[in-house]
Amino acid sequence: MAAGRWTQAGGEDSMGQAGERLDLFDRLDIGMLAVGTTDRRVQRVNAATCRILGRSASELLTMSWDMLLHPADRAAQLVTTRQSAAGGQADGQTGHQADGWPGGQRVVRFARPDGSTVHVLATAILLRDGPDGEPYYLSQFQNITQEMTAHHHLRLLLDNTPVALFLMDPNGRIVFTDGEMNAARVDPDRRSTIVETFQDLPVTPMARRALTGERVCGVIEVYSRHFETHMVPIFTADGAVTSVAVVATDVTEREKALTELRIRAAEQQIVADLGRRALTSLEPDPLWTASATAIADHLHTDSVTIHEQHPGHTGPHLAVHVGTPPPGTNAPGELTVAIGPPEHPTAILTVHRSSPFAARECAFIDAVATILAAAAARFQVEREARFHAWHDSLTGLPNRTALLDRLHHALTRTGVGILFIDLDGFKTVNDSLGHHTGDQLLRTIATRLQHAVRPHDTVARLSGDEFAILCGNITSAPTLQTIADRVVTALAQPTTLDGRTVTITASVGIAISSPELADPDDILRAADIAMYTAKHSGRGHHLLFDEAMRACLLDRLTTENDLRHALATPGELRLHYQPILNPTGDTIGAEALIRWQHPTRGLLLPDIFIPLAEDTGLITPLGRWALHTACHTAATWTTGPPPIPPPHITINVSARQLTDPDFLPGLTHLLHTTNPDDRYQLCLEITESTLIHDTAAVTATLHALRALGITLYIDDFGSSHSSLSRLHRLPLDGLKIDRRFISTMTDDPTDHAIVTAVIHLAHTLGLTAIAEGIETPAQLAALSTLRCDLLQGCHLARPGPHLPALQPTTGPTWPASEADQPR
Repeated sequence: MAAGRWTQAGGEDSMGQAGERLDLFDRLDIGMLAVGTTDRRVQRVNAATCRILGRSASELLTMSWDMLLHPADRAAQLVTTRQSAAGGQADGQTGHQADGWPGGQRVVRFARPDGSTVHVLATAILLRDGPDGEPYYLSQFQNITQEMTAHHHLRLLLDNTPVALFLMDPNGRIVFTDGEMNAARVDPDRRSTIVETFQDLPVTPMARRALTGERVCGVIEVYSRHFETHMVPIFTADGAVTSVAVVATDVTEREKALTELRIRAAEQQIVADLGRRALTSLEPDPLWTASATAIADHLHTDSVTIHEQHPGHTGPHLAVHVGTPPPGTNAPGELTVAIGPPEHPTAILTVHRSSPFAARECAFIDAVATILAAAAARFQVEREARFHAWHDSLTGLPNRTALLDRLHHALTRTGVGILFIDLDGFKTVNDSLGHHTGDQLLRTIATRLQHAVRPHDTVARLSGDEFAILCGNITSAPTLQTIADRVVTALAQPTTLDGRTVTITASVGIAISSPELADPDDILRAADIAMYTAKHSGRGHHLLFDEAMRACLLDRLTTENDLRHALATPGELRLHYQPILNPTGDTIGAEALIRWQHPTRGLLLPDIFIPLAEDTGLITPLGRWALHTACHTAATWTTGPPPIPPPHITINVSARQLTDPDFLPGLTHLLHTTNPDDRYQLCLEITESTLIHDTAAVTATLHALRALGITLYIDDFGSSHSSLSRLHRLPLDGLKIDRRFISTMTDDPTDHAIVTAVIHLAHTLGLTAIAEGIETPAQLAALSTLRCDLLQGCHLARPGPHLPALQPTTGPTWPASEADQPR
């Protein structure tokens, strides 16, 4: 029917009532649908119905009720739709039945155009105020498709999982059951009580507790099956128990597995306990007894015996006997296991039981026998092992363990002193002359130390080339320092090994017991710190520990860790560039100077962290970063028009970098990447000390660098004692005069003579002379008079974070506010 017929039906009063009803009809969120009682056609729908059924209003108004139903339900819905006047209820009251179902609610399935099915909870009433005066059915429904789907999934879950569900009323009667009913043997139709159903089984006391309001759970055994049972009381608003929900899951297989697991865990615990005893027992008898008792208790045996096989005896000796063996021998439950190698067992383990042993039980006995065999072997070599555990095998001296033990006992009696000794240069001897010669030297050192100390002092070898001396009855530091003097003097004497004369020195740290140093580890650590300080302050002498050394070492460790972090943190490490000028004042390049912007200590100069980087090996990644940064920056240099030559970018490299196998390949790749058009000239500065320990590897690297077109300078020339005879054989391009001579050359004639000699030497060898650290006009004038080739210093230009412009300069390049001390 058209909507207009609905809005105009009846008189004025009826029209008003109908209008209000239709307005409500359209605004409801639940589905509303009017169906004729005779032709069963749809007369009116609201928007909610269209959404639920997936059809438009115009489409629905052309269809009948039966066409909307799911095809499987249409045949069942062919029932009488019109009620007899005697049986129906008019005037908007609920009808006896509507569209095939009695009055009330019913779940109806509808078919959507897309082929899907929607479930609705529908209610129908018979009304008699239709537009034509004809009665009609008004059906309202809600979409419960999700609920039906969830119910279906729940049913699948219950039907396919070993779960039983019960619902008990306050009297303990089972009013609902579902799930694994067969396993629980519950008849849901009898409505019997939980006590009648399970009688004296463990579920009964649980149910009684739950009916009193207690939430109960546990694993119970029912009819030879195990169930994990949860009983949850459900309360009314006033707190009374209205029912109890019971969920029982069949966990029989799990409980069997757990029982087996508990048995195996118990056996593993027994084996572990015996293993611990085997490691600590000094004699075999207590371990034999504990093992036999454990086997007897766990396997419920009649008896367990252990017979020892003593070397030189004709037969076994009964060591342990637990229980009473059954009469007769070779019974089905007798098991014999050899302890130790089968051909030469240390002992024989025999277990008697009236019933045979399962495979798992045999494995358990074998595990115990294995523990006993290992212990027996240990007992045989205990004395020899104890000696080796307390002494150094090379020198025969007490080792660290023995020293700490003696130190512990000495600290309980008198004042104690420790000398911690580390040989200077031992690694060089070991590497150059071989480990055999190194071992000879260590034995010689051990003998000299024993002769240098007092009769009751203990000389120990800690590890490698580290030794320690424990001195008792020490009341003052001078006594220890006297002993340390004798040690340093004795070890410095030349030694002839395999026809070669070897001379080494020793750095010695001294520590004396005190209330602050009352623990063996603490006093040994203090002496170690003092030795470390002595080694880094000039080798071949001794120092007495003080707390300032510990603080210095901790600061060094902190700085090292911070430097490692800086290498991994962008922005902390930076390069500043100090212009390099020729005598006419033209800027021909710059030196890259590394700086560290520490997050808490501010800007740090290289003198603070470069020596640490050299000692720890961090100089290699640090130098790699500096080269990479400097070359990539130099690639962006804005050069002037010809004939201005490519600018020089100068950077320091260490001896460690020159011996790094990745140095040359990495630098070659870096140059190919950043300087394919020779935009800049890379200059590497090598410290003079590198040439003192000149090796074939360093020389080969220098020649390879020259082949790459790299300029090579010796930095800080004159500060060390390099061999002048090697200068002309090395592929060098220049000598950079040590800044210490430049700073005093105008005041000290000797230093002026040294600077003059270095410049003359450079020119004689065809090398460039470079002066750094120029701070005054007088120094600049003196160097110009001596015809120094390249000049560098804060008087000319200070270092800054950017590359200098390549043009003649008449004064400092960088403002004073950006001043920084040069390296």
